[in-house]
Amino acid sequence: MTTREKATTAPQGTTAENMKSDAAYRLDVITGLAKTILGIKTLETQNDDSLDFHEVSAWSLKAALKAAYDAGRYAAEQEAARK
Repeated sequence: MTTREKATTAPQGTTAENMKSDAAYRLDVITGLAKTILGIKTLETQNDDSLDFHEVSAWSLKAALKAAYDAGRYAAEQEAARK
């Protein structure tokens, strides 16, 4: 599933349960981008500098930021279309 496709399936609503689901969904998207684009296995703290700090190329960082922006923009467009 692409980032754009995941953005369309994000849970919506204002209940506490849905807000928690939204946060979990966003974390899944961000973690997925870190893994697929930046090659970072986890965003959890490992308490080891060699695991917590990563050297990434400028073009990989640019691609990850663009993908995150695009996913957010697409999700916002989908939400606006539902109203």
